[in-house]
Amino acid sequence: AKQDTNSSTSRDDALANFYFGNHDSQRESSNNNANSGADDGDSYIEVLEIDDDGNFAPAPAAGHASQATPAEAATITTAQGHSRASSIAGNGKWRCPSCSFLNEEFDSKCTMCFDDDSTEAELAKFLRGSAFDGSSDFGDISNHSFGQGNDSLRDDGGDQAWKALRATDTRELDSLAEHISEGRSLPKEAHKNVDEFWGATHNFPQLLRLFRQIILHPASQRFLEPVNENHLMIMGLPPFNSVVKHPLCFHAIVTALSKSEDALKCHHLVMRLSNGQLNVVGLQHWNMWNGTHLIEAIDLVFLNALAYNGSEESQEKIETEELRKILWDGVNSMLKSLKPHERRQHLPHKRTPTNDFVTR
Repeated sequence: AKQDTNSSTSRDDALANFYFGNHDSQRESSNNNANSGADDGDSYIEVLEIDDDGNFAPAPAAGHASQATPAEAATITTAQGHSRASSIAGNGKWRCPSCSFLNEEFDSKCTMCFDDDSTEAELAKFLRGSAFDGSSDFGDISNHSFGQGNDSLRDDGGDQAWKALRATDTRELDSLAEHISEGRSLPKEAHKNVDEFWGATHNFPQLLRLFRQIILHPASQRFLEPVNENHLMIMGLPPFNSVVKHPLCFHAIVTALSKSEDALKCHHLVMRLSNGQLNVVGLQHWNMWNGTHLIEAIDLVFLNALAYNGSEESQEKIETEELRKILWDGVNSMLKSLKPHERRQHLPHKRTPTNDFVTR
């Protein structure tokens, strides 16, 4: 009987992995290495664990250590190397070795790596009274608006996974914006066939920060990763690519600029910079280093969701249209510095959800 139970459990696990993906394989494993007792004088290692409030705290004394869950172990691993003691810069400021963000002297933790506490205030300032208050539960399924809140499709690791991806991508965009503002080296694609207005040293970083703020918005969670076709099949919905021509997500756009997933092995940003090409059929001619193409790519993510969900009014449609308004309000605000005839010259193509470029 015990053997039958184990077999049944294995079959259930296999089915779960087939439909929902093995999220455990996406987490970093944390290995405990034996301390040789030698002091190399260059490193400081502190064992951390998570308290009940989700904060990092020193591990208890020997004999009282608790077993960390896989999700906690992954979070503990990412916490290393973000402390103030990591790298001190001039004027009391210090630079985080993981994301290269320059922090103020009074910051005890890296502002970019641990920006969850400031997200709500930062968004409130940016959105200037937007209807979103961040209280809605958008689930943890990357499905571009449909099937929101379906508890049968949730998993324990999904929430941590998308938050980690959001933190990584927004950190990469901010580091890239700072990198460009300081006039540092970029790939040749950043200088070839790009719009001169959007490619300016002061405009492109501003556009990247606008993109960062959109990703940080609570309603943007479902746009971070590609649509999961298996989830749609389970919910009895048509395949996403049967409706839209060019499925796209925010992470694909970020990766076309800088491979944020390589941040751990390539500490210097210039080593992670990409050629600006999207790995999407039909969109290879777009260059994400061209501000015009970048804006149209971000807009296409919203257009795809609107096209798939149809014309019927829903909360998801309202939220998607509001996010799209934030994008275009930001674009138009930047174009105001130009004369009217110059604005038209540099204004990206604003399509509709029913445009032939969007839908099949």
